Amino acid sequence: MAGIFVANVKATMDRRNMTAAALAEASKLNPTGIYDILKGKSRNPRLDTIEKVAAGLKVSVPYLLSQRPNALSDDDKRAEIVEIFEQMDAETQLRLIQAGLAWLPQRDSA
Repeated sequence: MAGIFVANVKATMDRRNMTAAALAEASKLNPTGIYDILKGKSRNPRLDTIEKVAAGLKVSVPYLLSQRPNALSDDDKRAEIVEIFEQMDAETQLRLIQAGLAWLPQRDSA
C-alpha cells in the first residue's frame, strides 16, 4: 500500500508543480514527515496523516490509495479542474469557459 500511496502523491505533486515543502504547508504537516513519506522511510503512515496529505493535494483518500489513479472520482475530477482553473489568469479562464460551452451539445431553441 505504501508504494502506491507514495507514487500517487508524487504524481499528483508533479501535475501541480508542488514541492514537498508546499505539500507540508498545505497538509499542515511537518516537512520532515512529508520527506519521510516521499523517500519511503515512513512505510505505514497513519490514516490521519494520509487524510491530511489528501486534503493538502485536494484529492480523496481513495484516490491516493488506488492502484488506478487515472480512474478519478467525479469529486476528484472537479477538484482537479478547480485547482487548474484557479491557477489561470482571468482572460484564460474566460477563454476556457467559452471553449467548454462550445463543446456542449447544442440545444434546440423551442
